[in-house]
Amino acid sequence: AEEIEFEPRREEGIVSVEWWAGQRAIAQVAFPNLKPVLERCLRTDPGERFPSAVELREALARFLSGEADRERSRELAAEAGEALSAAEGEPDFPTRYRRLFAAEGLAQEALRRWAENAVAEEQVAAVGAALVRCAMGAGDVGLAEAFLARVPAGERREELARVLAV
Repeated sequence: AEEIEFEPRREEGIVSVEWWAGQRAIAQVAFPNLKPVLERCLRTDPGERFPSAVELREALARFLSGEADRERSRELAAEAGEALSAAEGEPDFPTRYRRLFAAEGLAQEALRRWAENAVAEEQVAAVGAALVRCAMGAGDVGLAEAFLARVPAGERREELARVLAV
């Protein structure tokens, strides 16, 4: 079988779909939340596709309204909270740091998808505070000060700054 060269294209707001060797693939999606909708449309088994144009329209409307981003943001913020809880119970400092960074990444991604997500904002602040406490528990004041810079301004940051100053 002849191999076809494939180079993804991206234009503002455009989805690039390529067909080759009888396979359909979404090469690049400018909007990540649109990818599951497109993948479902391109499934080879008709039973796995949208059963009607109405359901496809509803999925596209959710994407266009931003509801899909807000929904995913809520999910990510909840996952960040779970990761934060798991990290805070971890006695091993390197493992705790890894879990805290994972929680921070989830919370930041939640905010990237929906900047007004108050739960994600709280998770970012809570993770920053946990990183400060973790560094202090490890006896690394310099690292704690560096982590303090990641904590958003407010009462939590001021309280941590007072603790570090002691």
